[in-house]
Amino acid sequence: MDKTQNPIQDRTPIDPDAEQVRDASHSQPTDSQTAWRTLVLEIGLVLAGGVVGTLLRVLTSVLVGDALGHGFPYDIAIINISGSFLIGLLAGWRDPRSRAHELIWLAGAVGMIGAYTTFSSYVLGVVTLDVSGKTLVGLLYLSGSAALGLLAVESGLWMGERWRHR
Repeated sequence: MDKTQNPIQDRTPIDPDAEQVRDASHSQPTDSQTAWRTLVLEIGLVLAGGVVGTLLRVLTSVLVGDALGHGFPYDIAIINISGSFLIGLLAGWRDPRSRAHELIWLAGAVGMIGAYTTFSSYVLGVVTLDVSGKTLVGLLYLSGSAALGLLAVESGLWMGERWRHR
């Protein structure tokens, strides 16, 4: 090999769509590098939000369970209604043209609220009430949580839109 050749610079990518080799004088990342960094950032935000949401869910369940008892799924109702409000608030505030808003959406709505809310536990609570002979209470819980959740999302949307326009 000629000593004037740079083996890294002259390398042919295995995949023709792969990033192009840059020499040391270029500091701008390639499109491929930028795409990977963006993907890693977005996944990291969802994961971090998910950890926070999981911790908030456990904390809420313990505190509500200790305060109100465990005979009725108060904790899940509070979690789902407050999560509905929070996702409505973020959705109302969110401006999809803003990169910062999109990153906050990923961490807050997708990660944190996605881990915090508990639809499967909600349905299990309804079934548990039914199986224990409290069918009417279970139906009231089902419809009441859905109605209050819808109201919470609407309230959050309304507040979020006002917040965005401040």
